[in-house]
Amino acid sequence: MRHLGRSFDWYEAVAFCRWLTARLALPEDSVRLPTELEWEKAARGEQGLEYPWGAEYRSGFANVDETDRHDIAKSKAGPWFLDQTTAVGVYPHGGSPYGVEDLAGTVWEWCLNRGDNLDVVAADTSGPARALRGGSWLNPPRDARADFRPWLLPDDRFDLGGVRLLSSVPIDADR
Repeated sequence: MRHLGRSFDWYEAVAFCRWLTARLALPEDSVRLPTELEWEKAARGEQGLEYPWGAEYRSGFANVDETDRHDIAKSKAGPWFLDQTTAVGVYPHGGSPYGVEDLAGTVWEWCLNRGDNLDVVAADTSGPARALRGGSWLNPPRDARADFRPWLLPDDRFDLGGVRLLSSVPIDADR
């Protein structure tokens, strides 16, 4: 899942994972947000790629702003700017070495861990910033690099955000 159709914060993303786990009658924490390390491994592979598909940005491989329309650095990378989110799977050629699609562009994805400490993954109300990965449709290609690490306060809502869910158990379509 990428975008829930409205602005939501990190706490709501975690609550959604808990709700879905319970709704599917799965063991606790079976569905959750990825940690940054998990997300980055899925995006960069063993080679430590800059983008999920390789070492350099390739025009048309992700839903980002390739034009210089919103880029203060004026680093036009190509002709594409869709000005909206896209469905999962529209950019299959931009998949990672593990076949994970849409890790670059479309929406920023909340990660489970705190931004200042990769080891703190427990959901709490302490308020430190949480990690985001992947870039969005409104950002230039450099923000979609697999090693780019922005943070946001967990109660901040922003329209460029979404979630990627991990499941530690198979999910049966009949549930």
